[in-house]
Amino acid sequence: MPRVPPTRARDLLAGAVVLLVSLSLVRLAVDHEMLTHADALRRGRDDSAIPVIEHLRVWSKAGVWIARIALTAAVVAWMVRARRIVQGYDCDLFRSDPDFAASGWFMPGMNLVAPYLLMADVWTASNPARQPEAIVDRLPVPRRIVGWWLLFLLSVAVGMMEAMDVAFSGTWAPFDAHLDYVMTGSQVVSALLLLWVVVQATGFIERRYDAGPSGL
Repeated sequence: MPRVPPTRARDLLAGAVVLLVSLSLVRLAVDHEMLTHADALRRGRDDSAIPVIEHLRVWSKAGVWIARIALTAAVVAWMVRARRIVQGYDCDLFRSDPDFAASGWFMPGMNLVAPYLLMADVWTASNPARQPEAIVDRLPVPRRIVGWWLLFLLSVAVGMMEAMDVAFSGTWAPFDAHLDYVMTGSQVVSALLLLWVVVQATGFIERRYDAGPSGL
């Protein structure tokens, strides 16, 4: 009997994506306000709104981090279920190993490619359009999966640049806001692509589950 599709994990992931996108947009708005008021300070004008905006920036940043953690937990929970389900389908030679469905997201070095390979395997193996007894690692990977992962890596790289700039300079500067725009924009689009892929792949798994043994 096919395993039950990971619909609950999908729903939790969807909620985490909505939370992350919402808080990311708030953070962008706060950064924009900070830039506006920082320009006033550079011109020698006192601006009492700066401390308030700085507090909002700190709290919005904390909220985004909480949303990131929630999304990470949700996507790992979904992947552990989904990857083990597709391992039992009528296909072979996967790109990834289901034993790394959780640890592959966190092991240094491996986590640069493992999440992409895991997602590619789940989507291509569950896709009802593929041929029976397919060789999974020869099946084409949709560009939205490639885009999701590349944008995620970009957001991480830019986020590290921003953190290093703040650490070395000892203070937040307008340049950091521009880095924040790039990082947050990449993060938002990446999260939306992730949701699209997960919803679609879960739908594939549901169709095979509803078809019974013939759907494997």
